[in-house]
Amino acid sequence: DYTHSQNEFLRLCDSRTFCHVSEVNAMKQIGLAQGGSLDNAVVVTDIGVMNEEGLRHPDEFVKHKLLDCIGDLAILGAPLIGTIHLHKPGHGLHAFFMNELMKQKSQVLSIIEPGPGSAKSAAYDSEDELAFPSGAAIYG
Repeated sequence: DYTHSQNEFLRLCDSRTFCHVSEVNAMKQIGLAQGGSLDNAVVVTDIGVMNEEGLRHPDEFVKHKLLDCIGDLAILGAPLIGTIHLHKPGHGLHAFFMNELMKQKSQVLSIIEPGPGSAKSAAYDSEDELAFPSGAAIYG
């Protein structure tokens, strides 16, 4: 469970992206992953984690997936009010979810003006919040 707050977000921030060693080799062959290293990514093999220090957290993979989702949903441009359930999330699935959400925005989204004295987030250009029904799901 994750409820967005500064402290909760900071618990996720050092979680690294991860991939299988075969994916690293394939990406490098086509000129991708040029900045990737064992310092900023977790590389796994068929028998375990290649990084000498291991994982930073026992649930580092899950934390990074959550961090990806938060970053992707931030593209909507306003804080979301609601609950999202993730199952096998990924950037493509997040993009699909946001596109579907925006197609139906007149039916499922409402713009909520911030109340008096409410804090405004410097991370968003908009002062509005997007609200959608609780229980929205991203399933892969």
